[in-house]
Amino acid sequence: MPPDGEDDRSKKTSTGGSSRFVRKHLPKVEDKDTREAQDLEISRYYASTGDFNAAYLRAKDAVASVADDPEAHFLLAGAAAKMKKNDEAVAEYKVYLTMDPDGDHVKAALLGLKELGSK
Repeated sequence: MPPDGEDDRSKKTSTGGSSRFVRKHLPKVEDKDTREAQDLEISRYYASTGDFNAAYLRAKDAVASVADDPEAHFLLAGAAAKMKKNDEAVAEYKVYLTMDPDGDHVKAALLGLKELGSK
């Protein structure tokens, strides 16, 4: 058997002068919570490097996976604010504050709303 569980289908095959590749299927992520945790981790990484578009997209994926996680909404709000998507940022900060009024990011969310001119 080939190394790392590869089988011969994942390699180039030749038939009559033409070649083709057979797609190797990657394992699916176990569940939505695991996927969301990965999206949040990657979103934080991108935000730390200044790539707010990528941070925004991964935070948006996290919210789509698990809509009731306030942390995902907070990260999405921050990335949206950096991208000047002010209406979306305000909405996401408000969702965060509604979901977790005593959360770790309340001061930052309120400051974000203030900076965006929202009440």
